[in-house]
Amino acid sequence: MRGRFDPQDQTQWQGGRDWVFAVDAATGRIGARERETQASGIASSAITLAGVPLAAGANRYRAEVMATDTSGRAATWVVEQGLSNIGGTVTPWAPASRVLDDFGSEGSVPDGWDPPEIIQSGPNAVVRCSPPQGLTLAYTVKLQATEGLAAS
Repeated sequence: MRGRFDPQDQTQWQGGRDWVFAVDAATGRIGARERETQASGIASSAITLAGVPLAAGANRYRAEVMATDTSGRAATWVVEQGLSNIGGTVTPWAPASRVLDDFGSEGSVPDGWDPPEIIQSGPNAVVRCSPPQGLTLAYTVKLQATEGLAAS
């Protein structure tokens, strides 16, 4: 595990975690692993948070996201997306991230609050959060990536 807690900023854990499942002993190449990273941010327009590098092969990404507004309303989502990175070409497994679960402080997610998405941004998979127009939301994100073992 790597990361650090900054006592000057008691609201942010900085870093992430890696778990290695398979390593090629001859080359030292990691064959399969899970990564986790966390991030937070406040936005009145789309923001990307919690990026992890896109590994070669098949990868599954799962994010837990919480959003709050200044009036105390809140929502949480669990979203998932697969991305295959074959020869540098990244292909999503589905047209949009799947929402596995959601709920909010009003029993359900407040009207107009869209679920976050897991997307490619450059060499990373990131969580894109988009607050409704005219509203500022604070987001807390945990992103997990499972890098699958290649069949070859």
